[in-house]
Parts: sequence; structure tokens; C-alpha cells
Amino acid sequence: YGTILGIFLVAFFVRWVQGTAVFVAALIAQAIIFFIHFSDIELAFLWYNLLAPTIVVVLAMVLQVVLPARNTPTT
Repeated sequence: YGTILGIFLVAFFVRWVQGTAVFVAALIAQAIIFFIHFSDIELAFLWYNLLAPTIVVVLAMVLQVVLPARNTPTT
């Protein structure tokens, strides 16, 4: 649920971030949550709902700045 919450938070509050950055950030955040869950890190599962949206929002903003802008054809 945390990753979906992060996507909605970006959509509502960080409108300058585009879809590609959010999608990549969501995939990376979910991979991090899977890693934490299946590794030996002791973290209660309720913290995933705080950790995942934070990762998605921060990473989406960073990726939007870092990723090159897409060229849109002008016709």
C-alpha cells in the first residue's frame, strides 16, 4: 500500500514530477521494500507504509531532475 500512497502523494502535491520519474521511483521503492522484508533487517511491517511513500516521493523528485527531458514532436 505504501508505494501506491507515494504515487498518489506525488500526483496531488508534486505536480511538476512527470510519469516516468514516478514509475521508476515506484519500482525502485517496491524493490527496496521487498529487500527489507526478505532480508535480516528487523523492521515491523507497519513501517513499510511510512517508508515506501517517502522513498517514492523523494526518489521521484530526484529522478525528475536527473532524467533527461523527453522530446515531444511539434507538428
